[in-house]
Amino acid sequence: MLAEIHQMRLPDVWRDILESIGPYNFLTVWRLLSLEVEAKGELRVYVPAFSKFEKLQRNLLIKGLEQDGLRPAEIRNQVSEVTGEDVSLKTIQRVLQ
Repeated sequence: MLAEIHQMRLPDVWRDILESIGPYNFLTVWRLLSLEVEAKGELRVYVPAFSKFEKLQRNLLIKGLEQDGLRPAEIRNQVSEVTGEDVSLKTIQRVLQ
């Protein structure tokens, strides 16, 4: 099946996805995306930026660290250590509101 899919000469990003998740998962994703396009009568599917997921994870980390009793400056250091992101104290305070 993998060889058959490769014969289709899909764009590079699709081949990368295929190699990452395997042919059966790839076909499942492809089918679901195709059904979404058909249901809406559109030619494209919206793909949110992965950074939205990363931001959610960062914010959950911030909230968890506060629950563990850390102060904003300590949270900032931990977030930087875990994610490599230099988050401001203002951002931490906004997330904790």
